[in-house]
Order: sequence, then C-alpha cells, then structure tokens
Amino acid sequence: MIMTQKENKPFICYHPGETLSEKLDEMGLTNAEFAKVSGLSIDSVRKITSCKMDIDDATATVLEKYTQIPASFWLKLQENHNLYKLDQLTSSLAKEIRCNGANKMQKIRRTIEKLSKISAVF
Repeated sequence: MIMTQKENKPFICYHPGETLSEKLDEMGLTNAEFAKVSGLSIDSVRKITSCKMDIDDATATVLEKYTQIPASFWLKLQENHNLYKLDQLTSSLAKEIRCNGANKMQKIRRTIEKLSKISAVF
C-alpha cells in the first residue's frame, strides 16, 4: 500500500486476491490445485484471485494455514481495500454533488447503494 505524505491515506490499494495470486504462483499452484488442498471451492479461489470476492474471517484462516501468511495480514489487506473503495466512492459522490447538483440524483443514489454495501462489511 502506498501512502500519501500529507493525508496518510492510501492512494493505491490492492485487493488481497492479487497477493493470493502472486503467492500461488510462488508456490507453483494453480487455482484448482490450491482449491483441492485447501478445501476452498474452485469458484471461491477463482473469484478471490480475480478480485471479485472479498476475504472473510473463515477464508483468512484457511489462507493462513496453507500459505503460512497470518490471517490478520489477509484481513488487513481486505480492510484497507474496502476503505480505499469507500474513499473512492465518497469522493465520487462529493464530486457529483458539487458538479451536477440535483440533476444527477439517480447516479448519486447508485453510488450511495454501493457505499452501503461496502460499509456493511464494517
């Protein structure tokens, strides 16, 4: 995670699936092979490594067991990614309100729906 100096907020943040994908490459395992040894479904492993599924406590525990990377690391990556997405959506919403006022209320409502889905994780 790269931090800005002034704000101390991440301006770029990666989904933990990218790290998992790199780790599986390092271990010489395909998604299917990792799914087989870890007990996770192949669909879950594919979704995580393609950054389409978040990592929860149970998944982080499995990842810890089979990658030797602490569950807390995986969960922190996920938390940072969620905060980054939330910040991006909030910034987008603020920009829409400033630039377009009430004319773009439908787009603003969709952004708020996305925000509520992300904040539900917290």
